[in-house]
Amino acid sequence: MRENVKFNTINKYINNPDLHKLPEPTIEERDGGVMISIQKFKYKEKEGGSIGLSDTQKLLIQIIDQNPKITIKDIAHNLNINTSAVDKHIVTLKKKGVLQRIGGTRGYWKIIETKVK
Repeated sequence: MRENVKFNTINKYINNPDLHKLPEPTIEERDGGVMISIQKFKYKEKEGGSIGLSDTQKLLIQIIDQNPKITIKDIAHNLNINTSAVDKHIVTLKKKGVLQRIGGTRGYWKIIETKVK
C-alpha cells in the first residue's frame, strides 16, 4: 500500500508540476521501460542547516504556499490522507519552526524561513 501512496504523490506532481513550483519532470525511455526524473527540493533553516522533511510535509508546505487560508480538511483531500495525519504533520512542522498559524479558525498559515533549493 505504501508504494501506492508514493505513486499517488508522484502522479499528482506529474499532473500539476506548477503546484509544487518545480521544473517539469523529465521522461525518457530506458532499457525497455520509462524513467521519470523529478527534481528534489530541500528546506533550509535560518542558519543554513538542512531540515529533514518528509515528502508529504514538503507537499503540504507547497499546498499552503499556494493558499495560506486552506483548511486542514482541504489539505487532507489534496494529499489523499486523513485529517489526523495532516494534524501530525502540522505539529511536526511547527516544532521544526517551518510553519506558524496566524489567527484562529479564520486565520492563515505562515511559512517561516524556508527556501526551496
